[in-house]
Amino acid sequence: HNIQPITKDATVALLVTRPPSLSTQLALQSKIDSISMQLKNLNIVSFAFLSKDNRLLASLSQRNLENSASPALQALLKQVLQGKTAVSLRNIPVSNGSDPRSSTVWVLSTALPIKMHDGTITGALVVSQAIDETFALNLAQAAGPGIILCQSHQMVASTIRGLSSHQDADLGLCTSGVFGRIDDPQHYFTLATVVPIQGQLA
Repeated sequence: HNIQPITKDATVALLVTRPPSLSTQLALQSKIDSISMQLKNLNIVSFAFLSKDNRLLASLSQRNLENSASPALQALLKQVLQGKTAVSLRNIPVSNGSDPRSSTVWVLSTALPIKMHDGTITGALVVSQAIDETFALNLAQAAGPGIILCQSHQMVASTIRGLSSHQDADLGLCTSGVFGRIDDPQHYFTLATVVPIQGQLA
């Protein structure tokens, strides 16, 4: 799903140079609404529009509780201001609906530069997608069944029903280069491998 047209939209490029305001928020929201139907199955945690000086102009999700001054967002913005698309796997705080307590979720954040027609960078769009069962299922449609996603030797999401992170710890499923076996409820042979992401921050 291509969100790049938004980053090349002259109106958006102008909006991100303005101070934060309700009118700016609503105008940016309308740009997202125009592609929201294409993105509804991607479990997007947030769209965040940032100015060049790291001001959060519009955050189009109530779930994301992350501060725009977080080191992870600063690192993404630094790459974007050099004209690069940056990708980062991050653990961010999110709200639990009506529950006042927050939790954290792994997300894949992609930051893209917002440019004027002459190539001048005026800000950044950061889109964060939850790394969860929905993400794994979407991935499995392209790669085949039986996807297990790991971060730092720990299972984050899986398409294998009934597989828990506790089982993963016992079976060592997230150890790169090691064959594993799952026997319940179905039988699987596994092999973990490291998958680099183009544009990922170190």
